[in-house]
Amino acid sequence: LSSRFGSLRQLVEFQCSNNRISGMIPSEFGRLRRMTDLRIDSNKLSGTIPPELFDMTKTTYLLLDKNTLTGSLPSTELLQMTDLIVFRVSYNQLTGTIPTELGGMPSLLLLHLHLNQFTGPLNDTVCEAGMPYLQLDCSPLDSPPNPCNCCSACCDRSTEVCLST
Repeated sequence: LSSRFGSLRQLVEFQCSNNRISGMIPSEFGRLRRMTDLRIDSNKLSGTIPPELFDMTKTTYLLLDKNTLTGSLPSTELLQMTDLIVFRVSYNQLTGTIPTELGGMPSLLLLHLHLNQFTGPLNDTVCEAGMPYLQLDCSPLDSPPNPCNCCSACCDRSTEVCLST
């Protein structure tokens, strides 16, 4: 992906899923203030998720799943996306804890965090938000990597199988 995309200030939707795109997500995407739908899932994107990406405050769909993204999720920057409805980052190599700020996103209905390398349990703040579609690595039940009391589906990292709860 080229950093030149940042100059397309009128761009509202960018859907480029499943195209074998490689490289990093340009921080210049954050300049796309009118962007409502960014779907760059199922590619070969690598590196970290740039915090500037969350400057796209009108975004309702942010699909970054099925890449090889690393690092942690930016936490305070997430709160800028007050209109976000769908946030998918599953099937990456993300690490760190799951940000409690996800519980402060009033529009969020679908959150897929599974099949990453997050550590620790899901914070009660996220559960209290009442998201109807929340998937996390909360299986096997006897020793889950990410215990979750409110997930709609629990996934097992070793088998990559997700089951509804």
